[in-house]
Amino acid sequence: MDSRGMAAAMTLGAQGVQLGTRFVAVKESPAHLNYKNAILEANDSDTMIIGRRLMPTRSLKTRFSKQLLELETSGAGIQELMALIGYRSNQKAQVSGDLDHGEAYCGASAGLIKEILPATQVVQELIKGCKQIMTGWHL
Repeated sequence: MDSRGMAAAMTLGAQGVQLGTRFVAVKESPAHLNYKNAILEANDSDTMIIGRRLMPTRSLKTRFSKQLLELETSGAGIQELMALIGYRSNQKAQVSGDLDHGEAYCGASAGLIKEILPATQVVQELIKGCKQIMTGWHL
């Protein structure tokens, strides 16, 4: 999510890094402001894994995600889970801003995101910081 993580991944041999949550919270993202603000307000324990029996995803802890997890752990069948999820529940949260009734995908790194920046600035800062860190490591 940040230069430190990127430098660590590259040092371990990664060819790239995935920054989905960071790019939700950029100015150019079409995500609803409620979704972006929820990411900004999240701390390191405000995400959870849900959908383990369908398609596991990490999401913000919201009324919706807690309800889905409760249903999963109670032994609900696939059809019951699908009834709660419905059609395009992620759109309800991510596009319409209704975090109580839709899934708000979010990585565990959300606690590190503190402001909505232009995407260009995010990329420039990541690269600059990563280079500075890796230059100091004398590998």
